[in-house]
Amino acid sequence: MFKNTDPKDPKSPKQPKGDFNKKAFKYAIGMIESSGGKNLSSKTSSAAGKYQFLWNLIKDDDSLDGISKREFIGSSDLQEQIMDKALNGNLKGYPNYISNANKLKSEYGSELGVTKIAALTHFLGSGNVRKYLSNPQEFKVNGVNKTPEEYLSDFNNYFE
Repeated sequence: MFKNTDPKDPKSPKQPKGDFNKKAFKYAIGMIESSGGKNLSSKTSSAAGKYQFLWNLIKDDDSLDGISKREFIGSSDLQEQIMDKALNGNLKGYPNYISNANKLKSEYGSELGVTKIAALTHFLGSGNVRKYLSNPQEFKVNGVNKTPEEYLSDFNNYFE
């Protein structure tokens, strides 16, 4: 749990880097994206696994060399490796979620907490989270998805 913050408040203050609760973050993302690992593939995109990474974006990662999408979906260990790589900025195309969120919070003067911006980075991608933070009222999500506000509401409900 973060010190001096309310994880259910999307406007909670910036959390210090050392207080990032990786386990709670991953739990919340997994619950939103796949009902905790029950829905591991998407009918509307290439999203796969507990955290619903777009297969087309991750399939060339070294840790997935020779692995099919079906094998990835069947391996919770690989899914955890990919999520950890994304969180740490070691997955091509994915920034370090917390460092990036700290930077974006400062750059845009967002009232959202760092953890919430990190969750939006997972949901929207780093380019779209910038667009959202620069103009939340005008931002539209592509495809069949929740709004950023709906995603954060769900995130807040699962983040413990």
